[in-house]
Amino acid sequence: MAGTNSSIISNVLSSLKRLSHFMLPSFSLVSSSSSILGKDATIAEVNSIHERLMMDLSRLSRMLQRIQALLHDAEEREVCDKQIQHWLYELREVSYDVEDILDQYDYQVIETQVEEMTTTVETKTSLKMKQEDDNDDIYGYQPSLSSNNSIKIPISCDMAMRIIDIIKKFDEIANDRKALALTTEDAPRRPCLDDVLKRPSSSALVDDSNVFGREDEKRKIIELLMSHSDRENSIIPIVGMGGVGKTTLAQLIYNDPTVCQHFSPKIWVYVSEEFDVLRITKEIITSIVGSSRYNDNNNLNDLQCILKEALSEKRFLLILDDIWNEKPHMWEALQAPFSGNEIGKIIVTTRSMSVACIMQTVPPFELGCLDEEKSWLLFQRYAFCGWELDQQQNFEQIGRGITKKCGRLPLALKVIGGFLRYEVREQVWMDVLCNNLWELERAKDLILPALRISYNHLPTYLKPCFLYASLFPKGHYFTQVELTRMWIAQGYIQLMGTKRLLEDIAFEFFEDLI
Repeated sequence: MAGTNSSIISNVLSSLKRLSHFMLPSFSLVSSSSSILGKDATIAEVNSIHERLMMDLSRLSRMLQRIQALLHDAEEREVCDKQIQHWLYELREVSYDVEDILDQYDYQVIETQVEEMTTTVETKTSLKMKQEDDNDDIYGYQPSLSSNNSIKIPISCDMAMRIIDIIKKFDEIANDRKALALTTEDAPRRPCLDDVLKRPSSSALVDDSNVFGREDEKRKIIELLMSHSDRENSIIPIVGMGGVGKTTLAQLIYNDPTVCQHFSPKIWVYVSEEFDVLRITKEIITSIVGSSRYNDNNNLNDLQCILKEALSEKRFLLILDDIWNEKPHMWEALQAPFSGNEIGKIIVTTRSMSVACIMQTVPPFELGCLDEEKSWLLFQRYAFCGWELDQQQNFEQIGRGITKKCGRLPLALKVIGGFLRYEVREQVWMDVLCNNLWELERAKDLILPALRISYNHLPTYLKPCFLYASLFPKGHYFTQVELTRMWIAQGYIQLMGTKRLLEDIAFEFFEDLI
């Protein structure tokens, strides 16, 4: 590859040397060609040089695609070698330079096209007015750029020199890779389900003494369970962000005495990211029959027939916790044994409104964060456990400030409260109050993975839009129109073969993210 790139540099340098006879450094090829219109041989030579420069620009575009493919592959691997990390950093910087030069040329193309359109409109208007004023011969008019002029979009000397610099940088990086024997292929690929992001399996058991502020939500969902007794397969999704307490709310409902009296059997299955219909079906059967004797049976048809018979005419309650599957046919396959049972109920917890819309038979229940007072009570339970009353009073003001900083998110309140339980030094509490919560090791280990997993599950086309929005300062206010136009300007919104407007697609992306 280095040899090929050297030939590109050689071609461009040769072209520039020949161009220097016709143009000043700040002038474009168009201005050069217009000054020598009377010399046919010179025009042909300039055209030839322009074509060679265009070929080099096209090679840069292909080079960018190869770099991006390599960087994408590296992101999928656990690269620990410092030399390789630095080499990838330099490669990424070159890719940004290539993007800039290609964007600059695209801008010049658009600018030239607009100028030509404006010139055409003005010319037609002028000719029409002139024809109305007198009957002169309009064929005496000659436009500034003739229709057969092939050099309409110039490449300036400045741009050509930038192309040379970029290719030189890339040559150096390519040579370093060979000299240091740097390779990303030996680095292991990250597993599809990163162990760091896996949360522990949930169960139906809950210590309700550690739960604050979910009484109203619990009551409303229990009313939903009871009020749809005549509807077939009532499915109630509980939707909310990671760490907001969806599983805890489902546990409270599952263990409520009224629910226990009304529903039998009750089944709890932790689903998570891997929506395995066979595994889930086996777990449901095991929970109902109280035995694992069907675990070796991998015939889905047999298992679903057993399950359907086991649930026949029974008022069951099934809770499926932490669902990510967005494929309707997978849900239909799992749901088949429940059809025809008009008294069974299903509750699902999910972070995704798309999942909720696929599974729901009643409107999803959207779970928000705790109110301010309940947040303080939850933080108190974890931070001041075992403390004397006078100690609590000394730290209350700082604690309330930390509670606000946690954003009323139950998981954050529990993690930070548990972290501070054994810290009786005021300076440590002040450090937490004045610091970024994500910089605390325990918070980073527990809260961030809970939220980062939501980002990992974003569709590929939404990730750059989300990351772009994250560049704004905390608390920055922007309108939907403002942000979506920025996305379009950055090239994040693609038509994807449809006839829809870019603005409409961008608005849809915005709605998906919020």
